[in-house]
Amino acid sequence: MTPIDIQKIKKELEEKRKELLTFLNSPQASEKGNQDNYELAQHYQISEQKNSLNSHNQKLLAQIEDALGKIENGTYGVCDHCGKPIDPDRLKILPYASYCMECLNKFPSKLVYSSSNEER
Repeated sequence: MTPIDIQKIKKELEEKRKELLTFLNSPQASEKGNQDNYELAQHYQISEQKNSLNSHNQKLLAQIEDALGKIENGTYGVCDHCGKPIDPDRLKILPYASYCMECLNKFPSKLVYSSSNEER
């Protein structure tokens, strides 16, 4: 990748990071008193959905932070598993990708579903 491409990706990652931080730091809806069971169930469902979304966004934010760190230390675009370059077209689509497609295809459950080595 050329430095111009990396700078463009860095800018995109920084914008996405800012967007996620804004969302994650948004105030929670206040709870209302005297809710009936239906309202409580709705509130619980919405709360669970928001918690799930927040969890996903926190993982995404961590992946973006990781990618920005790699840009800073000169290791961006290198597979965390095999050390080979990640296809630039893959990075255009998923700029925070940590693994090349070959590694994802070899070890999808290990790399995608592992809590320590998630494909982010």
